[in-house]
Amino acid sequence: MSRAEIECLESTTLAVDDPEAIASLAEDVASSSYEGPALGHSSIPYRIDFTCHDDSGRAMSFTSTGNITEIESMIETEDGHRFRNHGIRLRALVPQAIPFRLRVTCARNMHDLREGLRWYLKEERSYPRAVEWYDTLIHAFQVRGYTSNVAILTRAIECPAANRGECHYSMNTACGPDSPRDTVLLFESLPGRNGHGGPELFTFDNHDPKGGLVLLNDGTVKFIRTEEELKQLRWK
Repeated sequence: MSRAEIECLESTTLAVDDPEAIASLAEDVASSSYEGPALGHSSIPYRIDFTCHDDSGRAMSFTSTGNITEIESMIETEDGHRFRNHGIRLRALVPQAIPFRLRVTCARNMHDLREGLRWYLKEERSYPRAVEWYDTLIHAFQVRGYTSNVAILTRAIECPAANRGECHYSMNTACGPDSPRDTVLLFESLPGRNGHGGPELFTFDNHDPKGGLVLLNDGTVKFIRTEEELKQLRWK
C-alpha cells in the first residue's frame, strides 16, 4: 500500500448502525473464550478499536487484533482482559477496508508461490520452465508427499480480488535465478494456468482501486497503478 493509503486506514473512524452488522459483531464477541489478563498490543496484521454506544451514551470499548484471514482474533477489553474468538467478520462492519485486505492476501499468495519456487530452485538448481511452471511445482511437491504445500499452492494461485478465472499469476519468461534482484519474477495477469510471458499479460483489473501486484526476484512485492510504473520495471 502507499503511505497515503496506510495513513488513511490508520486514521479512519467509521460509524456502524446497521442492525445486522451489529448483530454479527455481537455474535462474534459472544463466541469468545477467556484467555487471561491482557498482554498489550503486539506486532499483528490489523488492529481495530471498537467503541460501543447505547441510548445512554458510551457503553463499552474493546480492541480486536488478528490476521487478515479473519479466522482468529484476540479481543482485549478496556478493563484489562483478553479473549480469543474465531474472528471478527470485517466484511459486514467495514466494507471500505475489504479491497485493501484482498490486496494484502494477494501479496501473501505471491509470497507463498515464491517460497515454492525457492524450494524448487534449491532442489533442482533452476526455476521450472515458464511454460509449465505451476504444474511443475505442484507435481514436485506431490511426488514427495508434501500435501500441505500442495494445498498452499492450490490456494495461492487465485487472486482473492479477481472475479473471473482460476489462475491469476504468470511467470516472467525472461527472469532466471541469476537475473538482477529487481527483475520481475511473477505478476498478476489475465487468467490462465501456467501463465508466462511479459508485461503484455499484466492486468490492472483485479483490484479496486485499479492496479496489480508484481513479485521481484528478491522477494519484494509492489503494487503497480499505472502503465508508466509498469514500463519502469525491469523485465529482462
